[in-house]
Amino acid sequence: MRGIVGLGWAAALILLHRAGVLRFPLARLADAGRMAFSNYLLQTVCCTLLFFGHGFGLYGSLSRAQLMGVWAAVSAVQLLASWVWLHWFRFGPLEWAWRSLVWWKVQPLRREAAAA
Repeated sequence: MRGIVGLGWAAALILLHRAGVLRFPLARLADAGRMAFSNYLLQTVCCTLLFFGHGFGLYGSLSRAQLMGVWAAVSAVQLLASWVWLHWFRFGPLEWAWRSLVWWKVQPLRREAAAA
């Protein structure tokens, strides 16, 4: 039964995508994907501060529902931050540094510099 329900959800998502309903959310996910390295480290810092002793020390004290709220909040912040950052810049900050190191040349970061 679970497999049929899963196929139903997959079919619904495919239909929504084909109808263009998911264009905006998928574009925000693509932005977060373009900044994967920066978002990974941001998420690590946020969750380390929340859960370990040098921060708020919440490890083991939240219910699963509360953890889902933390996940949703951190994800929403990352999606919003990625969208805003990539409006002004070509890459995430760590992606830019990585590209500059790989190519041994400082890559253009701002969008205006990339167009020139």
